[in-house]
Formats: sequence, structure tokens, C-alpha cells
Amino acid sequence: MPGTMGFDRDKVMGLYKVVMMCFYHVEEEEDDECELLDVATGEWRTLSPPPYPVEVDRKSVCVNGSICWLTVHQDYQILALNLHTQEDLVPLLPESEADEKPRCLV
Repeated sequence: MPGTMGFDRDKVMGLYKVVMMCFYHVEEEEDDECELLDVATGEWRTLSPPPYPVEVDRKSVCVNGSICWLTVHQDYQILALNLHTQEDLVPLLPESEADEKPRCLV
């Protein structure tokens, strides 16, 4: 079961949370999963899967209460999950044209 995880603190409530994404590819079908664990309560919550897979060896980075992953999906993208709102994983960088150089955030 290939996947990736992230861990950080909700900066509004101060609660620690774990995000787990699993990517299944069986017979040309994708059945990806994304779950969030509230460490204080021990409860898992199912979230919508990311719009595209994150490479298994990608490490997460925590920025301002969000867990972020750098992905390569037709271009470099950053997927972010706000731990307070727990909204779906969203790309932070717009898709660029094929002839543009990848963008970097510093």
C-alpha cells in the first residue's frame, strides 16, 4: 500500500494531527484514500483524496498550520491541507504552460 504521511499542529486549536494518504492502482482504476487523525481524540476522519498522487518518498513540510507536499503532476505543484479547516487537499501553484520554467516558493 504505497502512501505518504504528514504530522503537524492545528495552529488555531493547538491540536496535533496526522494525515495519511494511500494510493491504490488496481486494474486501471484508482482508489486513493486520505485520512486525518486527531491525536487528542484518537478519531480518524476520511477526507477527499488528493487530485493526484503524491510520490511515496516525498516528505511533507509544515507551514502556518498546513501540511504541504511537493508533487510533480505535469508540472511542479504544492498540495496543501489546512489542519484547522480540514478542507480538501488543494494545489497552491497554478498549472503552468509546458514551455515555462517550474516556479519556486521561497
